[in-house]
Amino acid sequence: MANRGANERFPVETVLSVFTERKDPTTPLTASEVATEVGCARRTAYEKLRELTDRGRLRTKKVGAHSRVWWLAPDAASENRRPPLSSSNRALFDRMLDAVFVLDRRWQFRYVNERAEEVFGDAANELGDASVWDAFPRPEEAFRAEYREAMETRTPTTFDSYHPALDTWFEQTLYPFEAALVVQLRDITDRKRREQNLSRYRAIVETLWDGVYALDSDHAFTLVNEAYADLTGYSREELLGSPATVVHNETIDDAATQLSAAVETGSQDAATLEFDLERADGTTVPVEAKFGPSPIDAERGGRVGVVRDVTERNRRERRLKRQREQLSALNHLHRVVQEIIQSLVQQSTREEMRRLICERLATAEPYGAAWIGQVDWVAEEVNVLSEAGLRADRDDRSFSFADGDGDGVLPNVIQNREVRVIDERTTASRMFDRFPELRDNVVAVMPLVYDETVYGVLGVATERPDGFDGYERTVIEQLGEITGHTLSALDRKEALMADDRAELEFYLRDVFREFDLPETEGTITFDRVVPLGDDAFLEYGTVTEDALETLHALVDQLPYFESVTVFDGDYDRPRFELRLTRPPVISLLASHGGRVLRARIRNGDYHMTVEIPQSADVRHVITTVQKLYQGIEVVAQRSQTEPHSESETNRASLLEQLTERQRASLEAAYFAGYFEWPRVSTGENVASSLDIKPPTFHKHLRKAERTVVRGLLTGRTDHR
Repeated sequence: MANRGANERFPVETVLSVFTERKDPTTPLTASEVATEVGCARRTAYEKLRELTDRGRLRTKKVGAHSRVWWLAPDAASENRRPPLSSSNRALFDRMLDAVFVLDRRWQFRYVNERAEEVFGDAANELGDASVWDAFPRPEEAFRAEYREAMETRTPTTFDSYHPALDTWFEQTLYPFEAALVVQLRDITDRKRREQNLSRYRAIVETLWDGVYALDSDHAFTLVNEAYADLTGYSREELLGSPATVVHNETIDDAATQLSAAVETGSQDAATLEFDLERADGTTVPVEAKFGPSPIDAERGGRVGVVRDVTERNRRERRLKRQREQLSALNHLHRVVQEIIQSLVQQSTREEMRRLICERLATAEPYGAAWIGQVDWVAEEVNVLSEAGLRADRDDRSFSFADGDGDGVLPNVIQNREVRVIDERTTASRMFDRFPELRDNVVAVMPLVYDETVYGVLGVATERPDGFDGYERTVIEQLGEITGHTLSALDRKEALMADDRAELEFYLRDVFREFDLPETEGTITFDRVVPLGDDAFLEYGTVTEDALETLHALVDQLPYFESVTVFDGDYDRPRFELRLTRPPVISLLASHGGRVLRARIRNGDYHMTVEIPQSADVRHVITTVQKLYQGIEVVAQRSQTEPHSESETNRASLLEQLTERQRASLEAAYFAGYFEWPRVSTGENVASSLDIKPPTFHKHLRKAERTVVRGLLTGRTDHR
């Protein structure tokens, strides 16, 4: 095994070259000297020398008692003598542009052409008897091996080598020729440096997260990094050699060519394109490409570029744009809402108020049209009462929602008391058939509601696809609530000032059985209701002694009777104060501008007389009351058409000057016995009933007293 390894590492040709590469190949050498030259063990050198002797390549003889020497056989030495180089070959080599030299078997120069002399420089004059190993000091082992193999096998070969002394890369082509070796040197230093630069460039490119590519003059891919391959969905092998049009159309390719040429001529600093890159799976991805002429191999044309996926950037820019639009819309909307609120107090009719709201919204920058309609549930349609931004030449301004609203948008708006956004692209609605000018808009539809009463619907249109998102939707919803509240206030005002009123009298037999309470022959009267806001009320009345227990039982039984306070005053009958939350009948009447005139429980039967404007939906009020109290009957319905007396008119005008809190404080103080002597209720008691702090109560009360006294003494009902 050891001998086999030595044979492979130190062939006989290597040992023979120790003799052939010497100036005098016939000089005798010992086995130790050969071993030193070759770098092997003496025993290995001895075996190789004996093999060469057996082949007749070497001669040997014994020297002294224990030594032996070897030298090149005469016939082998003759092979290494310099045969003459023919004149025709010399002339051929002289005409070659590359460096050419000829070596004999002893690796000595037999011929050097003019280009080779330029390569060797000053050392060319000393090449006469020099060895190639002297001309190329410290050659790599591969260098020696290529030369020896070509010389021994007589086979041409080509390889690249770097020579530190010359700082030059050569492409060497070896041609065995007669008893010599012709060597052709081609300086490939520039090519090697380009390759090294390209290699370093490739290494850098592969570390980038962005896609990088290079195209040749035919616009075919010559380089792509892994990021670019991942971006396109193609493998690197599929892209290399393929035209750039596999990932984009020819229009993009032409534009890129023109921009790259502009960069090359200096008329433009950089070239950038944004386009949709076509992926292998048929999908597209938005990208930004920055590119220019190739800095690596400029003479071949083409271009290099960096491509970045801008999906997230575009999404972020769209989001920022949308946010800017929303902020702008909100600014305009806030201004419009404030203008509407300030103007509403000056409007005296529903028609004026509806017109004002529609005009202000339609002329606001983010919106284009607005309408207010009344829902007709019997005909299942919306009757547009006022509009702005819509064509005014229509005789019929109503639209059905019976089967046109594919998902029941308008019924949901009313029933769920919520804002809904209608977009024709996703929702079928007859509204777009009646008003085709709204088809390129999204429309927010909201109920106009106050205290469970629906006064209509408000529609606002905008061309922004994402209009009414987020906070803008909240502000629009608040506008609907404000409008509903204002309509309710107008109803109440009209009820106070109206000449035409409807008076309804209800009767319920055995009310205690309805509420599962013990019967009593006592009497409970309900005289006055004071609204506190947020569906809270105080109700004042009287009760006979034998009905006190029943009054407390009512508070325990009915969910909207929160508490009762019985006053200890000098009254014929005990007086009480009830605190109510969302009482159904009182809230219903208040939302229609009505009120309870009288209510009484006597001997277990309930009598209630209410008053509402004739303009209110009387049938709706009756139906609702009958649903609330099973078995209740309408025993009388009267129309009151006599005008208000002057005192009633003055009283209404005077009370209109009070704020809701001032009026509630004044009424609660009066009916709670605050003005009695001695006082039945203290300021702290009344403040507690109103759920406010005593100083706040006294401030409201003093302002109310000043307004009322001023009106009585001076006849003035204004604030001057």
